[in-house]
Amino acid sequence: MITKLKNPLTPTYLDFKNYISRDTFSWNHSEASWEGANPGFFSHPFIIRPFSVDVAKIPKMVCKHTMYAHQVIEEILDFNNITLNCIYRMNLNKTYPQDFLDQQTPVHVDHEFPHSNLLMYFTSHKEGEGGQIIVDGEHYFPEEDDVITFPGTPHSTILPKKGFRVSMVTTYLGGYTRGPHVDKGEIIRDGVDA
Repeated sequence: MITKLKNPLTPTYLDFKNYISRDTFSWNHSEASWEGANPGFFSHPFIIRPFSVDVAKIPKMVCKHTMYAHQVIEEILDFNNITLNCIYRMNLNKTYPQDFLDQQTPVHVDHEFPHSNLLMYFTSHKEGEGGQIIVDGEHYFPEEDDVITFPGTPHSTILPKKGFRVSMVTTYLGGYTRGPHVDKGEIIRDGVDA
């Protein structure tokens, strides 16, 4: 189920949006995979996901502007009364039309463990223009500055028919708060002091 969040359009958000829109902002390009199973796209990672094959199964910050992007996410989640506990992945994506390939990304989940997805859109795509996300059969056509969240369920994206679709994907753990039994950094799990 897709939930549209309120975007308060804070000065931090507007500055960030301006920053990533500059011609000097760096993007990495991933070529389409063999036979077009995965379309090509541009990306700019802030936090790369933990992989089960890594020695250390932890997310890794890879951009000097990660805390800037983190502040944008935190302001939006705070405004919507969602507690942010941990970010597993944060990446800007820029997709584009590719006539010779399948116009839909493969249906996938971002992680093999419980998480939520947050998508922030910097471009608009109306019905019929492509660019929508599909979550459990539900199509969402993004408007510029929209922010949505949904559980870590299978989803895919339709490529835009023209121009670029620019979004920031953040996977996260949220909703957990410290209870009244926790004071001054003391952590209690299952009724036993940790």
